[in-house]
Amino acid sequence: MRENEKRLEFLTQLEKKLKEINQGSVDLIYTTSVLRHISPYSFGKVLTQFSRIKPRFIITLEDEASYTYRDFPHNYRKKFADLGWKLLLSDYAIDKKTKL
Repeated sequence: MRENEKRLEFLTQLEKKLKEINQGSVDLIYTTSVLRHISPYSFGKVLTQFSRIKPRFIITLEDEASYTYRDFPHNYRKKFADLGWKLLLSDYAIDKKTKL
């Protein structure tokens, strides 16, 4: 299986698996470099499932700037605010080589 096929299979499973989680059954959703690989088309669906699940907290450690064939920039702050989620902490990592 090629890398893109594996990625597509994983993301398809992510959307499916999120639908299987009962509302109110988790206190925390934690992602590290997962959301950045979700296309803009599917990103809203994933956030809709996060909202449906209703965790007390969502922690994300995601790259907001890269754009490649496998990375999609998302304005997490805006999209989370649009859903009524309260931002408790935000920080940006600086890459000294690229000045990002």
